[in-house]
Amino acid sequence: MRPASLPLILAAILAPLLAVVPTAHAQGTTVPPVFKRYNLRCLAPLLKDLDPEEPENLDQAFLAGPAGSAERVSNDDPASDERVGTSAIRLPITTKSPDAQSHFNRGLALLHTLWYREAEHAFRSVVHHDPDCAMGYWGLAMANELRPGRARLFARTAVMKSNRSLSPIETRWIQILANYYEVSASTPLQPPQEREIGSNDSLESRTAERLHALEDLVIDFPDEIEPKAFLLRQLALDKFRANIPVTTTLGAEHLAQELAQNQPDHPSRHYLIFLWLDRRPERGIAFANSAPHLSPGVAETWRYAGEAYAAADRLHEAITLYEAALRVDHQLMEQRLLMPAETENLGGNYEVLIQTLADMGRIDEALDWSKRATRFPTSMLVRENSTLPLPEVDLPAMGHRLSLELLARGERWETLLEEATADSNRLADFESRSRQLFWKGLALHFLDRGDEVRATADEVLQLLRTALKEGVSNKTERSISASLGALQACSKLLQDASPAAFSTGTAPDLLTPQILILLYDKAGLTNEAASLARDLAASHPRRVYPVATHCYLAFKSDNRKEASLHFNRLFRADAARTDPDLPALRRLDPLAADMQLPTPWTLPTALAVPPSLPADLSDLGPGKWTPPLAPDFSLQDHAGKIHSLADFKGKPVLINFFLGIRCAFCLEQLNVFKPHLEEFTDAGIEFVSISSDSLELLQENFGKLPEKRAGFEEEFPYLVLADPALESFKSYRAFDDFEDGPLHATVLIDGDGRVRWADRGHSPFREPSALLREAQRLLALEIP
Repeated sequence: MRPASLPLILAAILAPLLAVVPTAHAQGTTVPPVFKRYNLRCLAPLLKDLDPEEPENLDQAFLAGPAGSAERVSNDDPASDERVGTSAIRLPITTKSPDAQSHFNRGLALLHTLWYREAEHAFRSVVHHDPDCAMGYWGLAMANELRPGRARLFARTAVMKSNRSLSPIETRWIQILANYYEVSASTPLQPPQEREIGSNDSLESRTAERLHALEDLVIDFPDEIEPKAFLLRQLALDKFRANIPVTTTLGAEHLAQELAQNQPDHPSRHYLIFLWLDRRPERGIAFANSAPHLSPGVAETWRYAGEAYAAADRLHEAITLYEAALRVDHQLMEQRLLMPAETENLGGNYEVLIQTLADMGRIDEALDWSKRATRFPTSMLVRENSTLPLPEVDLPAMGHRLSLELLARGERWETLLEEATADSNRLADFESRSRQLFWKGLALHFLDRGDEVRATADEVLQLLRTALKEGVSNKTERSISASLGALQACSKLLQDASPAAFSTGTAPDLLTPQILILLYDKAGLTNEAASLARDLAASHPRRVYPVATHCYLAFKSDNRKEASLHFNRLFRADAARTDPDLPALRRLDPLAADMQLPTPWTLPTALAVPPSLPADLSDLGPGKWTPPLAPDFSLQDHAGKIHSLADFKGKPVLINFFLGIRCAFCLEQLNVFKPHLEEFTDAGIEFVSISSDSLELLQENFGKLPEKRAGFEEEFPYLVLADPALESFKSYRAFDDFEDGPLHATVLIDGDGRVRWADRGHSPFREPSALLREAQRLLALEIP
């Protein structure tokens, strides 16, 4: 039994940790060698009530972002300076630190590639080395332009740090920023609600004023590169973000050509892709061919190039560029032990590749990529008070959702029924389970087992009742109701053969045009199916799947002229790369015979490869993401015994990095995990904690014998290792060099020593049940 005095001892140890003590920097004295804001080891108390999008002061703004400054990026790093275009940046800033200038150049290059998170790391490093560098805060504001609450605080700080020593062009840069965010040195930290920076009523006018100011900057500093680059940037981006039309795209292209001539390696070439994307996308191809060479270590530059090819209806080439983007993502993730939530737009890059493959009739490849997505760690376990924005897409959920949609588009009804039936009970959330049941019911319909659909609909109804009883959100309730409504509408359509079964907007994410066409055709509503297929093909004239469906239905409706018009040589060449057994193409055999075409009627052609691609795609990174190998460690427990990762070979282990037995929030987290330790053990997962405490401190509390002192064995019923040098914290990226201190981290390592899941941050992870489910899912997956 734990001694009665132990809680008092622990309380006495923990009490001082709740006081926030400003550093010497905050008190206005000597700046320390690191940009440390607090003398607290654990910053979790400061995050408890912090709004990451509307921080109240500069200190909170730093906390509400990616932990740490820029890493010392080595030449072999996927995102090394030479691979992001840093060498072409020319914007001297007022600073006494060469390191600050170097990091500023890198941050500027990253801004041009729109890699915001990495850019913020770089600009944090600027103020790390020179806390009074006004342009460092300017960069931080620019890196947060999609998070205006934070950007405004950094912009105000840039104004406050300005002085007469700044060069004229620096002063102008900061003034443009200040005008955009409507800040001055005396501006209140919190803007009045009626002047909220993100509001639509002021966005257009402020954006237009910024464009005029950048034009003046180009005119007044004709020999400078960056004014031209940023004017081009804003012309391209503001067109999409603030609906500011580009009055002369050719004029913007002329500006870009001048920029390219003066600085050929400047990482801004892709802005021209955006400028031409919705007007004359074929003009963007030349820029798509050159832009990735300037920043090959940035996944998004390959994605932008793919968008240019896709907009120009060169879909097969776009697919190879989308794959290139994912290879760069994979390499960066493996090298830096990054999770999907820490990787910029990874989910979006996966989805655009999968959807484009499907549209081109390459269902097998699309299914392979969607299955790869399901192997990633889920992003649903991001901390409740995370300072990072949640990822737009959770990869495993997205991959699973797309797999079912792809099976339906490929009309693989038996396989769809199998997967929908097998997985429905394993899904944790109500929305996913209801969608799963919809796909099960749809497969039953196409397998002519309509009598079983009613029971499936009853399952969805019961799921809705259970969800309402548990008090789910309105969004979840609407999603389940939509699945039920869509399934009932399908039954009514097939029973009554009337398109009136579908009300306007019935579950559009489930009843997509492709699915509706299949349903109409099955119900014998050929004209309705043909009309929908015609519209779909008109909006996607080079996408094989919709065009094939249109040709089939036009021919079926005796509209031979329209069918043969689209069944042209270009379509037949594209069709040569589709799945050989795709039903949508096999249904075209009668049309080909009617046109007296040879068998097979496809026209094999060489697959064009964008010139920007390397000869070997593996140079960019691996095609499949593999969980990275966990760094080894060699640490002592309280009895002085050395433990390493090799001790756990063959057994999964959950490692909890905590900031010491004097950290109240760490102990709170550990206490949350304690009731679940037996469940982890039953699942074959060992629990180990690594503390930043010294061996002496552990021995002072636990004793020097293998068995901990009375009371402490109950408090810490798991292996505790000492890492006062923080070497393992740093190797597992559980360290914030900006605050010069360790981070909380929870890391799952499988029996082969690979990192399967990780959560790192200033606040600890407190969801053991969810993590156990995720661990069991991940450990059941084989490493490809």
